[in-house]
Amino acid sequence: MSAPINVISGGLERGEVERRIAGASPGWKVEIEREIYYPYHWVLLRYAASTLLGKSAVPIWVVVDARTRIAATTDPFELAPVEREQLKTTTIVDPQVPATDAVGIAQRYAAYVMRNRHKALVVPQVDLLEQDLVYKPMSTVRLSREGEQSFRVLVDAMSGAFHALSTTPRDTIAPRPQRLM
Repeated sequence: MSAPINVISGGLERGEVERRIAGASPGWKVEIEREIYYPYHWVLLRYAASTLLGKSAVPIWVVVDARTRIAATTDPFELAPVEREQLKTTTIVDPQVPATDAVGIAQRYAAYVMRNRHKALVVPQVDLLEQDLVYKPMSTVRLSREGEQSFRVLVDAMSGAFHALSTTPRDTIAPRPQRLM
């Protein structure tokens, strides 16, 4: 038996994803093609500094995309361990960024946030409190309509936000150059 994965809990159910996309695209047939669990390294840091008013400590939650290395701060979330066997009909995307690299990325990003958003004037002490590989639920959805080119969108199953993955075949967007005679 393989180890469970930690999934960010509280996302939209499959039916709610379909309803949201259908509501945003009336007249289109909506079909969930695939449910995906996308990897992020979650890092919890504490920035502490002495100030004129005493010691100040700020926890910072950072997620680092485990494939692209892009970091962002996040609000606290809950995790639910899910057995891989329960996810046979989904795709679990493999991480490509090692955890040690992700901690460094998170620390640099958190330092940027502290300097630019919180206007920290002193160099704080940084403590790594926790870290884990977590997965965020997403879905790919195909939209189709009679007589029109179908397209796919990627839906964040936590927020319901989505963006187009493809709209038309490559050759209709940028035709290949023809050979000159």
